[in-house]
Amino acid sequence: MFLHYVSQLPKVWKYTQPLVGYFLFTGGGFCLILKNTTNNTVLAENLIEANSFFKRFKGLMFTKNLPPQSALYIKPCKGIHTYFMNYNIDVLYLDNNNKILSIDENMEPRKVGKFRKKAVTVIELSSGRIRETKTQIGQVVEIIKEGGV
Repeated sequence: MFLHYVSQLPKVWKYTQPLVGYFLFTGGGFCLILKNTTNNTVLAENLIEANSFFKRFKGLMFTKNLPPQSALYIKPCKGIHTYFMNYNIDVLYLDNNNKILSIDENMEPRKVGKFRKKAVTVIELSSGRIRETKTQIGQVVEIIKEGGV
């Protein structure tokens, strides 16, 4: 059944590494970058959208790692869990204006994050990325689309 579904995906979807099990829409070769506009730092050079039910449901479950320059962009989302993961992550909770409402640093596997009622988006980053970039609550991030047709 699943293989039949995969065979029906449009040719613009591709299997990507290192996030094993993800099928991404490449949109003609564009990439998404996550930038903290308050302190002018790049949080992720490879921001992966999880904007469908299946992608949000799967999240980072069953993946082996999340490279330092990669992140998962989950929209809509108010809370997350780290079940079926084998590594820690950093988490940003954003409002409609991409302002950081809350942060979970170094969230361990098999945990449930707090439900953030005002959040509309969650960004999952590799552990330590928030500290490396000096990202804090109240700062604003921007999602930049680069490349494509």
